[in-house]
Amino acid sequence: TIALTKVENAEVVWAEQYNTSLDELFAIQDQITSTIVGQLDPKLRTSEIKRISGKQPERLDAHDCVLRAIYLLNKMSQEYFTEIKNLLYNAISIDSSYSSAYAWLSFSCLFSVGQGWVQDDGLSITEAEVFSRKALDLDPEDDMALTIAGHLQSFAYHNFDQGLQLLERALQLNPNSSFAWATSAATYCYIGEPEEALRRLAKSRELCPFDPYAVVYENNYSVAYTIAERYSEAVEWGRKVTHDNPTFTNGYKPLIASLGHLGQTEEAREYIQRLLSLEPEFSISAFSKKYPLQKETDKQKYIDGLRKAGVPETSSSMKQHRDTRTHPGNVIHINQRRRG
Repeated sequence: TIALTKVENAEVVWAEQYNTSLDELFAIQDQITSTIVGQLDPKLRTSEIKRISGKQPERLDAHDCVLRAIYLLNKMSQEYFTEIKNLLYNAISIDSSYSSAYAWLSFSCLFSVGQGWVQDDGLSITEAEVFSRKALDLDPEDDMALTIAGHLQSFAYHNFDQGLQLLERALQLNPNSSFAWATSAATYCYIGEPEEALRRLAKSRELCPFDPYAVVYENNYSVAYTIAERYSEAVEWGRKVTHDNPTFTNGYKPLIASLGHLGQTEEAREYIQRLLSLEPEFSISAFSKKYPLQKETDKQKYIDGLRKAGVPETSSSMKQHRDTRTHPGNVIHINQRRRG
C-alpha cells in the first residue's frame, strides 16, 4: 500500500494498494509511478481547497486565490464568473510573477466564450491571449500554462498546428498530466481524429480515474463519439455530462446533435430548451461561425444533427435585428498579434 499523509494531523490524503510480487513490482514501477503522479494532483488540489475553505478572503495568498478560482470555475455557473476573475486578479496583485494565475485567467476568459457568457467574444479571446502570453513569459515550462495556451490556439483561433505543438510540449514536460491528455483530446476532435481523441481520454482516465472536476473532460467523449458517428455512445456520455453539471452549455451540443441523428427529437427538444435558457443566442448560425471543426464534412454532419433535433437556424436577436448594423462608435479596434 502506498499512501500520502498530512504530517500535521495524520489525515490520509490518498492511498492505493497494489497486489503484485516483488519481481513484478520492479517491472511495472514506471507505470505505478505515472499512475501515482497523475492521481495525486487532483487529490492534492481537493485537499488544499478544503484547507482554504474557511479562510477569510483577506487572508488568502496567491496560491489560495488560484485554488479558490479553479474550484468556482468547475461549478460552471455564470453567477461565479466575476468572483473567479477577481480572485485571479487578486492573486496577481499579491504575486505578479505567479504564472498559474495568468494561465487560469486566460482559461476563464476562454471558458466564458465557450459558455456564451460574454457579449464580445473577440475582446475576451484577446484578453485570453494576453494572459496566456504573460503566463508563458513568466514560466515557459509551466505545463498547465502550455496546455491552456494550446487549447486557446485550437478553440479560439482554429490554429490547430500551433495548438498541437503547445499541447505536445506540455506532455513532454509532464507526461503524467491528466489535464493535458484530456485537453489535447479536444483538439483531435476538432481536426477530425476522434479515435486519437478517445485514446488520449483513456490515458487521462488511466492516470486519474476519479478526478472530481472531470465533467469538462467527459464531454470530450461525447464530442469524439459524435464526430465518429457513434451517436448512441455520444448520447450516453452527453446524458451523464448534462446530469452531472446542468449549467455546462457545451455539454448539450453534441448530445442534441447525436439525438437528432438518432431521430430522438422529443428528448432532444427538452435539452434544446435547457440549452437556450442558459445560452439564448445559440443557433445553427452561431455554432457554424464559432465551433472549431477543421473538416467541412464534420461540421456539416454536426449541423445536420442539430437541425434534425430542432435547433433554431438563427437566434432571436438576429431575427429581431437582421437589418440593423453596429454603430461605428460601439466598435472596439484591437491590434493584437496572435500566435502562429
